[in-house]
Amino acid sequence: MNTAVTSSTLSTHGKEIRVAKVLDNYKLVLNIGSKNNVTIGQRFLIYGLSDDEILDPTTGDSLGYLELVRGTGAVTYMQETMCIIESDSTRTNLHRILEGPESIPFDSPFEGDLAREIQ
Repeated sequence: MNTAVTSSTLSTHGKEIRVAKVLDNYKLVLNIGSKNNVTIGQRFLIYGLSDDEILDPTTGDSLGYLELVRGTGAVTYMQETMCIIESDSTRTNLHRILEGPESIPFDSPFEGDLAREIQ
């Protein structure tokens, strides 16, 4: 999975990109839209943060919170202040070779999960 951050014209004005609503395991609403320069097909990584802060075992310094990846998705519908992304993660196994890859749902997404743009 390529999750490199892109350099784009996405304009959030410092606002965190978050899941505003879970429509189902394959579709999520994000709190950004056309006024933020979102485009159809634009891809996002969806993630939550661990409950516990991770500490360096040697120094005791905080390493921050672990990002719990829920999956990746692409924008399929957009309004001015929100957009819908659909999971674009796939799995291929021997049974699916002839039929094409199988879509994988997001892994337990929650309203309030974070998102960041990827390629």
